[in-house]
Amino acid sequence: MVKVIVRVIVVGLIAVGAAYFFGGTRNFDPTAQGQQAKAAVQPGMTWQQVVDAAGKPQKVRIAHRVTKKIAGEEQEVIEEAAPFRFERELFENTLTGDSKQAGFRFMYNFSGQAAFSVYFDPNGIAEGVSDDKTMADLLDTRR
Repeated sequence: MVKVIVRVIVVGLIAVGAAYFFGGTRNFDPTAQGQQAKAAVQPGMTWQQVVDAAGKPQKVRIAHRVTKKIAGEEQEVIEEAAPFRFERELFENTLTGDSKQAGFRFMYNFSGQAAFSVYFDPNGIAEGVSDDKTMADLLDTRR
């Protein structure tokens, strides 16, 4: 019985080792992947080109123009809605026909070292990219 258990453990360890070395997990580096994705995004790209170049974003935030009373005067300000998970069909439906929509941003988070947002105008053209705050910023360990 002990020999069977030892053999099962040895076979399991060999399988895990093979998966690690030959299955690609040894070379998996989310920070490098995020840096490559960020470098692939350029202002002027459409949102579809950004998805093709950088991959599917984890979250999307849509900005809307809203009227608020500030210091007794009504003013139009831009506010971001709550983030939602990116699903292409839902996203495309959300963008159509909203006259108050003031742009949106895709949020990418690969690791504590590689998290960024891509900002778009109301027509879906990339305006810029900026790093998002992560725990690495709080701990001052971001490279």
